[in-house]
Amino acid sequence: MDHVTFVPTPEQFAFTFGGAEPVMRIRPSTVLTLWTEDAYGGRITSASDVASAALDTEDLNPQTGPFWIEGAEPGDTLAVHLVDLTPARTWGASTLIPFFGGLTS
Repeated sequence: MDHVTFVPTPEQFAFTFGGAEPVMRIRPSTVLTLWTEDAYGGRITSASDVASAALDTEDLNPQTGPFWIEGAEPGDTLAVHLVDLTPARTWGASTLIPFFGGLTS
């Protein structure tokens, strides 16, 4: 079984759901160790940082991937098993944005 570690550069983050080019091609059953960034792109580093000031809607919620799975075809069901999920920090941040997200007006 292959094991690949992928730490994306800022240029490799995707900011859309779909349509991004694959960052890597992997074989089925490959174990991935991935790194990603928080929704603010790492711009909040302390309690004194204001989430609304750190928020940039041009690069909101950076995502790691997508990955091209060799042999997979449109319509195939792919299984992903999360073995471990380790937060990068001991704290988190959240914000409410008018007309956006789970609590829209």
